[in-house]
Amino acid sequence: MKKELFLSVINWLLVFSIPGILLTANIDNNTINSNINVKNLNTSLFQKIIDNDIVDKKNIDEEKKESEEIEEIPVIKNEEIKVETKKEEKQVVTEPEKKQEEEPPKEEKKSDVIATYSGKASYYTANCYGCGGYTSSGLNVSDGRLYYNDSVYGNVRIIAAGREIPLYSIVRLSNTKVGSDVLAIVLDRGGDIGEGRVFLIDILTNSQESFGGVDKGVKVEVLRNGK
Repeated sequence: MKKELFLSVINWLLVFSIPGILLTANIDNNTINSNINVKNLNTSLFQKIIDNDIVDKKNIDEEKKESEEIEEIPVIKNEEIKVETKKEEKQVVTEPEKKQEEEPPKEEKKSDVIATYSGKASYYTANCYGCGGYTSSGLNVSDGRLYYNDSVYGNVRIIAAGREIPLYSIVRLSNTKVGSDVLAIVLDRGGDIGEGRVFLIDILTNSQESFGGVDKGVKVEVLRNGK
């Protein structure tokens, strides 16, 4: 009885223990293989992630460079545009100044005729009968001077005229021995000088010119009344 029980136990162990061991070994082997596969999978995934990161970094760097190049171009263009606009503004500012400087001074007063007279003209010297060498304005002409330097009209001929033309008036003479379109200044008076008298004007002369006689059809245009 004991012997049979012992044999049955041994048989049981032989039957069940070997497949169990094999099964256990097979399970362990599968577990190891699965772990290896998981490790390999994890490694490949990690490598892919690393590769993707490298590619992404490269793409980011390239995009950065492209964006920097794109940003640099407008800055240069804007600077060039600013410089050009400043130059144009400078030109717009300087041109009117030049035009103002080039404009000649107006001399409308010289050509305006206030009054016109016509008649005869005579000639006299500073040492004539009844002349004391001074004009009615107080100018000494005994040195032979024939011209007066006016602040506006420059050197003008000295003449005598009637009271209808004030002293220091500027006139233009025509049809005289001293010429036509001659500018003169009234600095003297005379007994027979004036409108409606024997002579319209008397022109100062000297011994060097030796002018004498009478000029007829003389025209006197008044350009300025007095000073």
